Amino acid sequence: MKRRYTAIVCSLLLCLILGVVLLAIPRLAIAAVDDSYSKSLLHFNGSDASTTFTDESGKSWTASGNAQLDTAQKKFGTASGLFDGTGDYIQTAYTTDHNTGAGDFTIDSWVRFNSVAASSTLFARRTSEGVGQKDLFVIYWSQSNSRMYFTVKVNTADAANYYFSWTPSTNTWYHLAVVRSGSTLYMFLDGTAQSLTEVIAISTNNLDPTFANPVSVIGRYGDYDGFYLNGWVDEFRFSKGIARWTSNFSPPSSEYTAPATDTPTNTPTNTATNTHTPTYTSTPTDTSTPTNTASPTSTATYTSTPTDTPTSTGTQTATDTPTNTSTPTDTSTPTDTGTPTKTQTPTNTPTPTETSSVTETPLYELVSSVTYGDTAIVVSMSILCLGLIVVGMYLVIKSTIERRRS
Repeated sequence: MKRRYTAIVCSLLLCLILGVVLLAIPRLAIAAVDDSYSKSLLHFNGSDASTTFTDESGKSWTASGNAQLDTAQKKFGTASGLFDGTGDYIQTAYTTDHNTGAGDFTIDSWVRFNSVAASSTLFARRTSEGVGQKDLFVIYWSQSNSRMYFTVKVNTADAANYYFSWTPSTNTWYHLAVVRSGSTLYMFLDGTAQSLTEVIAISTNNLDPTFANPVSVIGRYGDYDGFYLNGWVDEFRFSKGIARWTSNFSPPSSEYTAPATDTPTNTPTNTATNTHTPTYTSTPTDTSTPTNTASPTSTATYTSTPTDTPTSTGTQTATDTPTNTSTPTDTSTPTDTGTPTKTQTPTNTPTPTETSSVTETPLYELVSSVTYGDTAIVVSMSILCLGLIVVGMYLVIKSTIERRRS
C-alpha cells in the first residue's frame, strides 16, 4: 500500500514539474521589445508623477532630480518622461548593448520642448576622468547656434561630428532619429532626412568607449552637469546592428510592440460547377384519330446566383456569381391530344478551393530577444522545479527505507 501511495505521489509531482516547465517555455519565446535589435525601449507609460521608468529590454533606469512621468503630455500610451531642465535626467548602468562599434545603429525618439532658452540633450554617454572629455557619444541641441548635433569622441579623438540647423518650437512633438549605415550617417526630423554638415566623417570608425565604462543618460550631457533637457520624451528606442531608415519615412503612429508570431493570409478561389438537367414528361390522352400537328416551342432561361462564403482563419472575401443560361427547344408533332408536363431540375455544385499562406517569426529571433525580466521568471520557476524534485526524491528514499525495514 505504501509503495502504491509513493508511486502516485511521485507521478503527481512529475506532472506538476512538467506543467511548470511548459509554462516557462512561452516566456522564453516572448519579449516586450519590438525585435531583437532593440537594446532599450522606453514607452514612458505609468501613473502621473511616478519615478519608475520601465525599459522593455529589462534594463533598470534611475531617476535624478525631479524626472518623472507626466500623464498630461504624451505622444502615445499613458504618459511621457518629464524633465524640467534643472537637474532632471534618468540613467542606466554601463552596458555593452549600447556599444555600437563600427556597426549600424539607430536611435530614435519623440521629444517635445518646453523651453529652448538653453541647450538640451536627448541621449549621451560620456567619460571625463576629471580631465575633460575622454569618451563621448551624444545627441543634443545647441541653443547658442541653433544646431542639432551628433558627436562622438573615442580616447579624446573625434570619431564623428555632424549637425543640421534647426530651431524647434515649444510644445510641439518632434520625431528625431540618428542612423548609421556603414560609413554613412543620417539624421531625420519627423521622417525627413536633413542636410548635414560633416565636421568629422564617421567613416568606418569604432565608436566604443575606451576608458571607464560610461553610463547611458537621457536628459543630460552624460556625466557633465549641464545641457539638461527642458521638456518631454516619449517612445525612446536604441537599436543596435540595424539601420532602420536610410531615406525619408513616415514617423511611427503608435508605440513599438512585439511582433505577432504568425500572420495567416487566406486567398479563397471558388469554382462553381452548374449542372442543368431538364426533364420532359408527356402524358397523351387519345379520344379519336385526328391528324393533329402541334409545334410547341419552349424557351426557358435560368439564372442562378449562389453566394459562397467558405469558413477559414484569416481575412477573406469570396464572391461567386455564376450565370447559367440555357435555352432548350422542344419541337414535336404528335398525332394525339396530349398534355405535356415539364420538370426541370437545375443542380449547382460550387467547389471552393482555399489557399492559405502563413508567415512565421523564426524561433531563433524570438529567443534572442529574451529580456532580463523573462530570465528572472524562468529562474524562479526553475527553483520551484528544483524544490519539487527534492521533495519527490525524499519521498522515494523514505519509501525505500521503510520497505527495507519491513
